[in-house]
Amino acid sequence: MSKIVVVDDSKLMRNLIQHILEQAGHEVDAWAEVTAMEVADRILASDPDLVVTDYQMPGCNGLTLARMARKAKPGLPIEVIQEFDNWRRIRDSEGSEGWVLHSLLSGRRTALVAPWRKNEEFPLRATASADAPIKARLQSGVIGTLKSCTGTWCRLAGEGFDGWIEQQSVWGAYPGEKLE
Repeated sequence: MSKIVVVDDSKLMRNLIQHILEQAGHEVDAWAEVTAMEVADRILASDPDLVVTDYQMPGCNGLTLARMARKAKPGLPIEVIQEFDNWRRIRDSEGSEGWVLHSLLSGRRTALVAPWRKNEEFPLRATASADAPIKARLQSGVIGTLKSCTGTWCRLAGEGFDGWIEQQSVWGAYPGEKLE
């Protein structure tokens, strides 16, 4: 189940999208409209996995809202699964999918530490070896930048950490993928 924010100035569309998403098992927070100044605070307070927005709205159009949402929650890893012109179909770690403008994607490779294993810790090692000293323990859901992957280990760095984690413990690198 994903937490999804729906933003649309049309009550009919907002309610319809909310109903469809709730029937699919998602938790939905529907907003009538927001100003550009409110977006970051509301996104941070709501902490959604996905934002679905209308484009043409008074106060703040959908593109501005998407850019502000991206600034509020930077670095979330996504998988690009399809491309069409300037659009990319993306999937998040929970399987939610949607289309975004390619200019909203950073191109920086990021990963989540085992989001499927809530409230667990995973060792971050000094080198790519199970025998290497543990530098830190990362909780599930921690976001980091993928620096490289060997096919079995990934070097993951973030605010206050940099080390090696088993590749099977991250979402953002495919099994066996090598990254330079």
